[in-house]
Amino acid sequence: MPLVEDTLGRALYGAFGRAVRNCVNSNNGEYCAIYAASLAWILEQEGANYWGTRGAFDWNVLVELCVDAIRVAKSEGYPQYLSNGVLEAERIMREMGHEV
Repeated sequence: MPLVEDTLGRALYGAFGRAVRNCVNSNNGEYCAIYAASLAWILEQEGANYWGTRGAFDWNVLVELCVDAIRVAKSEGYPQYLSNGVLEAERIMREMGHEV
């Protein structure tokens, strides 16, 4: 039986992954900008403790979704007040070794 923390982490990954994927698939720049900043922060924190799942939304899949969300936000546009979050998400992804 998985630890409670693992179950909660997977539930968070699943919910966040579905939300981000829906925004990316609908080319919604504003919501991609909102989610990218939060997702990048979570991925940065979790990267040090990555346990590697084979679920639908493991860490690697969420990294790809985060990069996609940043790209959609930049290509489709987002309100100016979200620019700091997008810049922070880009910085985190680059520091983690991902091209955005």
